[in-house]
Amino acid sequence: AATMASGGAIEAADLPAGLEPARPEPEAGGEPGAMAPLAEVERRAVERALAAAGGNVTRAARALGINRATLHRKLNKYGLTSEAAGAARYGD
Repeated sequence: AATMASGGAIEAADLPAGLEPARPEPEAGGEPGAMAPLAEVERRAVERALAAAGGNVTRAARALGINRATLHRKLNKYGLTSEAAGAARYGD
């Protein structure tokens, strides 16, 4: 794209056809482009990390890049348990 740019800056027209800008996924029941509240995004990230770690708080915290104590505070904040997240992964 840089070699095809006519000026000093790369414009959208200089990019290959079919390349579109990234757009956030619409929230369930929301409008396209709508963003979820930060607390909801954080809660989902905690749930996913715990599920991926099989409920292991240490591994989930490491994957999230936070301290175990911080993860425990977030679990309490959102009313989550590590056991429920681990069971969800294995279908228990």
